[in-house]
Amino acid sequence: MGILEIKTTNILQSMQKEKWKEKIPDNYFCQVLHYLNVTGYTFAMLKAQLKYDYNGDIKLETRHYYINRSDYEKDIKYLEQKEIEFWKNYVEKDIEPARILPEI
Repeated sequence: MGILEIKTTNILQSMQKEKWKEKIPDNYFCQVLHYLNVTGYTFAMLKAQLKYDYNGDIKLETRHYYINRSDYEKDIKYLEQKEIEFWKNYVEKDIEPARILPEI
């Protein structure tokens, strides 16, 4: 069994375009790894539709990514560890986390 995650985004700035350059943006990638962890599924398919607007000229680009759980087991375990730390250090203690989270 696997996961299907679908994303749509408007590329309005070059910074947004860079996030999608030859990879899945980190926030979406972590989300997919989390899903793989909690479901136990073996793979995920991410379908992303990027919409570009160049002075009224609309361009749509659709990308497909296959994420095999076995390729990312270390990352999944690392993310799980960080999620548990976050839960114990902030949620259980009812402490508001920093507005900008550290790199993971």
